Amino acid sequence: MALRALSISEAVQVRPCYGGYAESTAFAGVNLRSVDLPLSLWGARTLHQGKWEKALRQIATDLGDDFRGALFLGNPNNPDGRQLPWKEVEALAQTIPHGFVFLDQSYMDFIELPGQNLGFRAPDFLPHNVLVFQSFTKFFCLAGVRLACVYGGPRPMARLRNRQLPWTVNGPAQEMAGLLYTHEAWLKQAQGYWKTALLAIQHEWSAKGVQPCTRHVPWLFGQLPAQTPGDSFLRDSLSIGSAVRVFQGGPEGLDQYVRVGLPLEVYGH
Repeated sequence: MALRALSISEAVQVRPCYGGYAESTAFAGVNLRSVDLPLSLWGARTLHQGKWEKALRQIATDLGDDFRGALFLGNPNNPDGRQLPWKEVEALAQTIPHGFVFLDQSYMDFIELPGQNLGFRAPDFLPHNVLVFQSFTKFFCLAGVRLACVYGGPRPMARLRNRQLPWTVNGPAQEMAGLLYTHEAWLKQAQGYWKTALLAIQHEWSAKGVQPCTRHVPWLFGQLPAQTPGDSFLRDSLSIGSAVRVFQGGPEGLDQYVRVGLPLEVYGH
């Protein structure tokens, strides 16, 4: 909806990234261009934060003033877990003043709870060309609701509201999401739940040679050993009641990545 509401006809994704960006642009009839980062910037074993940020700045510079599209960025990035400081996001937005940065914060709550500020979470007041997307299906364990939200500056949000259907999301789901997002007891409970779950996953993944991808939440994203097929790892995980997602959408010749899904009993409830 955001792509159509903002009359965006082109978009850029920086791989590795979430495969859903390609799906959403195809659905909206938007031309999507992929920019693949150099192999030296990929992976848990070769995580060069400074070089990665420099590469993103160069991509934005190449797009420049003439760019009228959307630049997709995951923060933290799916599937490799990289975190981009907010000051870098702001600098990218300034470099493409007539385009938009679509900032996907679906996993941010694993790193920073609402009210905290480690320098990654977007602030409440955003530049005119940044839209932040937040999922309630991950940290908040509301997978069955399939609910997300977006916020940004007054002008782009007004255009989105003009395109929003009256019942895009049912009323009870909206009320529940708003309550949980600011409910301190629920946030602490969710944080404790995921801390326990990720410790269990650490034991399981370590035994299979999976490498953690991120510093702040080490076992949210992982990198499979080269000799481990992704479909085999998925079947083994499901057999012991652990849901994972296997990423295979990157350039050729790169290791596969996995990320944590909700345990199966959560889907059952």
